[in-house]
Amino acid sequence: MRSGEAALLGVTLACTLLAGTAWAQAPVAPRLLGVPDLDGREVLPFDADARAYVVLFVRPGCPVSNRAAPEVARLHEEFARRGVALYLVYPGSLQPDEIRQHATEYGYPMAPIRDPSMRLVDLTGATITPEAAIFDASRKLAYLGRIDDRYIDIGRARREPTTRDVHDVLSAMLEGRRVPYASREAVGCFIDDLR
Repeated sequence: MRSGEAALLGVTLACTLLAGTAWAQAPVAPRLLGVPDLDGREVLPFDADARAYVVLFVRPGCPVSNRAAPEVARLHEEFARRGVALYLVYPGSLQPDEIRQHATEYGYPMAPIRDPSMRLVDLTGATITPEAAIFDASRKLAYLGRIDDRYIDIGRARREPTTRDVHDVLSAMLEGRRVPYASREAVGCFIDDLR
């Protein structure tokens, strides 16, 4: 083997190892990570045996988040019966009555949970509402990003989304196909405003 070929092989091997290391370092959700429900009882989102876990971050007062409600309901209807655990998460110190009113008003089908200490936010790396974090059956983060591409930017929306990102990722996972993307930039309201 010539020295140029050896150097190229070394660089290729190093890049492969680095890529594998980055993938291996994707966050893994602790089975016993607990957050409160609206009555103050602890919920362990990753303790259930599921084919995938979806953590959807929403908040009242965010128009982009509110417009995502029908798609969130569709996702729940399609994937909950297929063994996916979906959680509606309100980050920050919102009051339970405010959350109940918002969840009812927008027709969310799943029971909301709270993330007052931002444990789920920090685990997933979420920065925006609405944003989804999808973990595979081994509780490894597989996707973080927008729910769909309805919003191009703040104040600029399509009538209908052209890409349903969370739907596409979950479909691929459940069909044993490679996840089409690990992240998509979300548009909405910053979570850091709630800290």
